[in-house]
Amino acid sequence: MRSYRVRLKVVSPLHVGTGEVFEPTEFFIHPVQKYLGVLDFERFIEHLSARELKAFFFLCQQGTLESLIKLYQLVEGLSLSLLKQGIEDFVVRRINLGEGVISHYNKVKNLKGESLKKEFNKFTIYRTFFSPNEETPLIPGSAIKGAIRTAVLNRRRNKARGRSWKDYCRPRCDSKQLESEILEYPRNRFHQDPFRLVKVSDFKPVGPAGTKVVYAVNRKKSGAAARGPYQILEVIEPGMVFEGQITILSPEKGAKIAHPVTFQEICEALNSFYSRERDREFEELKNMGASPPIFSNGGYPLRIGRHSGAECVTIEGFRHILIRGPKGQKTFKDHATTIWLASDFPHVKGAHGLKPFGWVAFYETGGQSKVADERSSDGKKSQKKSEQVDVTKLTKNPRFKLVVRKK
Repeated sequence: MRSYRVRLKVVSPLHVGTGEVFEPTEFFIHPVQKYLGVLDFERFIEHLSARELKAFFFLCQQGTLESLIKLYQLVEGLSLSLLKQGIEDFVVRRINLGEGVISHYNKVKNLKGESLKKEFNKFTIYRTFFSPNEETPLIPGSAIKGAIRTAVLNRRRNKARGRSWKDYCRPRCDSKQLESEILEYPRNRFHQDPFRLVKVSDFKPVGPAGTKVVYAVNRKKSGAAARGPYQILEVIEPGMVFEGQITILSPEKGAKIAHPVTFQEICEALNSFYSRERDREFEELKNMGASPPIFSNGGYPLRIGRHSGAECVTIEGFRHILIRGPKGQKTFKDHATTIWLASDFPHVKGAHGLKPFGWVAFYETGGQSKVADERSSDGKKSQKKSEQVDVTKLTKNPRFKLVVRKK
């Protein structure tokens, strides 16, 4: 077993959601300081008077859209009043907001009648993955492992028996069969999947980790607005750094895993697949008039989270991407025709200033890996060896030197 300490630096707005949203009793918006305050509910109600508590619980029991609007107004008013008194212990986190979200919120608070029914649910803010104990954002290991798997599948794609998606879509598409062929294990025998031996921890922030509420807007790659309605997402802001661990187990005796995944292969796969997809997408963004983010030297590109783009979650040569046209028309292509971008406003005319979602830089920290008591297939202790992997050999024109030492 070998473990590697890894850091991820967020390059573009990142949202890894669980479906959780901010409920009306969980937050307030500070209109002057422009942040969303996340409430510690128990501490919040401890500061309320008997009259305020009665009004609060009365609205909670109504269960109507009108009562929810009044609840927004009440929670905001009470929170701002407590802050003016110097009481802040009920605010567990502050999330940055743009002018667009504040204007949208103020509009929602004044909705009535049919407009309320039509517009209320559009103001739903999806939370990013977070630690409920520490109230800090996390990057789940499952998201990172899934992205690594996609890169390795693309690197090994010549192992597939079929030549295109058509060989795996008769009568219906079967991506599991394609993956099992590429990774060389019998379909449905997941104990022989080499990724069973790859363990990825959740990644925690190094220092403060800022988040922001933005809009996800859908644009055609020609630059025009697309049909998809906007979404409101809490995202991890660019520049934030997260750290975690990747552990690669040794196959057990009789595991029958044809080609185990190595850390060097992971680095090579990230470098080849995501570098190619990054360059393609950034060129498309430039043609649209958008602003591609800047990658600093010394890390591998990686794409995770919501709105990562169809090309970054599929296997080159076997892509069968659904394209929805007007009046429910459906076609399939080997590339996406639209892209989701982060915006401070729900409606934008051009693409200037919009950013793609989910790009991060992957760094191995260079510390010594932890090696457990490994045993060979005959049950004897294996000899511990020192190895070096020089990652500068992975590119024709290396911009950095990254050495992994294994004891």
